[in-house]
Formats: sequence, C-alpha cells, structure tokens
Amino acid sequence: MVSQKLPFTVFQYTCHLEFLQDSYHFIHEKDGQFSYEKIAQLGAFKSRTEVRNLIKGLKTAEKSHLCKFAVVLNLEEQEKEYLIALSQLSQSVDYQSAFTFFEKLNKIRKQNTSENPFKEIEIATSVLHMTLLSVFDMKSAPSCPKKIAKLLKNRYNSSEIQNAIEELRALRFIKWSDSLLKWVGCQKHIKKYDFSSNIYLKNFHEKSMEVALDSLQNETTSERYLVGASFAINQKILPRVIQKMNSFLENLMQLENVLGHSDTVIQVNQQMIKMTINETGLGPSGLSEISNSNTL
Repeated sequence: MVSQKLPFTVFQYTCHLEFLQDSYHFIHEKDGQFSYEKIAQLGAFKSRTEVRNLIKGLKTAEKSHLCKFAVVLNLEEQEKEYLIALSQLSQSVDYQSAFTFFEKLNKIRKQNTSENPFKEIEIATSVLHMTLLSVFDMKSAPSCPKKIAKLLKNRYNSSEIQNAIEELRALRFIKWSDSLLKWVGCQKHIKKYDFSSNIYLKNFHEKSMEVALDSLQNETTSERYLVGASFAINQKILPRVIQKMNSFLENLMQLENVLGHSDTVIQVNQQMIKMTINETGLGPSGLSEISNSNTL
C-alpha cells in the first residue's frame, strides 16, 4: 500500500515492535503524510490511537493486527508470517511454545536470508563464548586455540575454540591488539532480550549444569566449591532473595583485580529452586536481561 520501499527486511529483527517502529519512522521521514491516521485508513484499523498503541507496544498485537500492518507495508507472505511469529514468540508463556515459534522463525528466515538476527544473543549466552571473554581478560591469556583448550582442561577442542573466537571477533565482542599481542574485549553494549521464556538462557543454564556435573564427578574438591541449603521463608520476600543473590554476584566481580592481575577464570552459577507449590501465584520473575559484562 505504501510507495516507499524499506531499506531493511523483517528478517533482520528479533522484535516485531522494533520492525514496526523502524518502518513507521523511515516512511514518515520520507513522506510526512504517512501518519497513524493514514495507516488506520490504509489498514482498516479502528482508529489512529489503536495504530499508535500497537506500534508503541501499549496494546498487544493480535494476528489480525499484524496482517493489516503487512498489507500497509506491502510485505510478502513469508515476511508477514515471520512478523506474526515474532509477536507470538514475545507472548509465549512457557518454554515449549516459545521453542515452537522460534523454530518457525528460523525455518522462515533460512528460506529467505543467511543473516541471523539472533546470533548475538546466541553468543552472549554461550558458556564457551562467555568463558573465552573471561580468558581474554587475563593478563597472560594465550591466543592459540590449542593452548586455550589446555587451559580450559580440554573441555572444548581447539576447533570449537577457534570457531568461537571467530564468532566473537565478527560480532565485535573482541579485537586483536597488536601492542599486547592478544585478543582483548571490546566495550560492547549487549541488547536486552525479553522473551517470556528465553530459549538461550535455558540453554546456558543447561550447559552450565553439564560443566558442574562433570566437575563434580571428575575433579578434586580443590577445583570446585559446591554448597547448598534448603530452608523455609515467606514467599513474599522472594524478590529480596533474588536481589541479594544478584548483589552477591556483583560483589564477587568487584574482586577481579584486588590482588593483582587476573590469572584464573571461574564459573559461578546460582540456583534457587522452589520445592513447594506456589499457592498464591506469586513468585520471582525469570532472568530477562543480558548485561554488557560476562554474566547472566
């Protein structure tokens, strides 16, 4: 319906709202007549207010709404299906439904482009990639994949490490320093991903538990420290419990260079598992943000 051709495609996005907002702003800058009112007319929406609220995320977009936006923006059928699946992913309330929509997104994307907009979050929540970022923080960090593999107790082979280094470099998480002759981390802002049931965070914790299990079974106690407790509390203070756990981890990270340059990489994972039924429906929200440090 619009005459302006977008310089980007929906396949480059991980959020349907960002695509709608970028599309609106791009076309509006080229054509001042392209307003919320105009979109309402072209797409047979109820009103300009409905269009505004849908684009800004103040109203949840149903499939019918997105089909109307697809008409207004002249999207092809698979572009429309991808847009709808993005919205459905963001509204998923459990892992299985989120995974279903994520698989659909990947299938459509691979049929239309080699780009992967989810690659950054995949890297940012990978135990191997996060470990490498920490390794490169060490003053005497090796750059050779074989030496890194040995440093990491051969948990990963040199090929896996080489591929991970290339991915970190390509996404500008790291860069090569000629003066230091080593890889160094870049100051990179990592975007917030707020899926209701974040697939990548789930995978991260699964991999972390695999590392913990391997360490428990095969390494001496001097190489690990495991502690656990079970106690009863009033569930209303669960948010405070989570806050204290996060503060503890942040305090640990402040010790990075207290006694000189870092020379050891550790993996710290905190778990809080509710062992009883939640009668009131209250409870802590899941992890939803990736920070620009090497933590989840």
